[in-house]
Amino acid sequence: MASPTVTLPHLAARANDLPGLGWRGRDAEWIALVCLHSGVFVRSQFCHHYQCDRATALRFVRRLTDARTAKQHPLPDTRTNQQFCHIHGKSFYRTLGIPDVRHRRRVGDGVLWRRLLSLDAVLEHPALPWLPTEPDKVHYFTGLGIDPELLPRRVYAGRNGTTTRAFAWKLPIAGDAGRAVFVYVDAGLATTRQLRRWCAEHAPLWAALRASAIEVHVHAVARTVEADARNAAFLQAHQATPSAAQPLSADEANTLAQLDAALEARDHAALRRWGGFIDAGIRAASLRARAAPPDLTLAGHIDQLHTHVASRVADDVYAA
Repeated sequence: MASPTVTLPHLAARANDLPGLGWRGRDAEWIALVCLHSGVFVRSQFCHHYQCDRATALRFVRRLTDARTAKQHPLPDTRTNQQFCHIHGKSFYRTLGIPDVRHRRRVGDGVLWRRLLSLDAVLEHPALPWLPTEPDKVHYFTGLGIDPELLPRRVYAGRNGTTTRAFAWKLPIAGDAGRAVFVYVDAGLATTRQLRRWCAEHAPLWAALRASAIEVHVHAVARTVEADARNAAFLQAHQATPSAAQPLSADEANTLAQLDAALEARDHAALRRWGGFIDAGIRAASLRARAAPPDLTLAGHIDQLHTHVASRVADDVYAA
């Protein structure tokens, strides 16, 4: 039976491996969560998930750093003095059965944000049956009868030959007998180019899942409201129920041109006409998605879509 401190069911067994290292209950669960999914976290994520005050989170982090199993670093590309905590203690990863996972290593800003937002996606839906490792993901899909060749793969060349890795995006995936949930993370890009590539690489798998009566759910996480609206507009065009939207009329095309000009100039006075910066951005993203030609290779593969702005992490969700 799971401990009453367990709030993420997929960690119920794994968190039980850490008491031998002196970590129990909620603290062990959080360490297992971070080591398996990201390697990094910010204290506001801990506070939000466990509904505790900042002093409690600070004591937890200090215990980690005092034990020399974690370090705090300034969070880059923010407007505050917020810090992130990197759990690097080898004993944690070895005990959890993932000694070679790259979460122990320091990474560049882009990968750091991808990992923080990936963790935020898991925290957004803590009850889902998340699949933390590559073997977990491969086992789940092949167990459904999916051809392994349909899994998104990349081939890496090294001194000892080539290595093929499945799910090289290293983004969260959850799955059960009726649905598979795929997380996309927007770490701060200004276009949907990477999102389009991610969708294209997963499209064969999504088509196979839907053919097997498994629903495909997509969860997109972004750092800003503007990016969230842009990603949502793109993904909505590829849901299983085709949109009834018609091509832009002349008036709508003119509206989009005015919106784009005002948004680029950050002309808040002009943007009030459409309800302000946020509403104008959402309106522009919706029109822009309709103006773009549909990608027929993706249409119809997504059953449900959920997006959220990672306000637990980002200090300025309205930044462009």
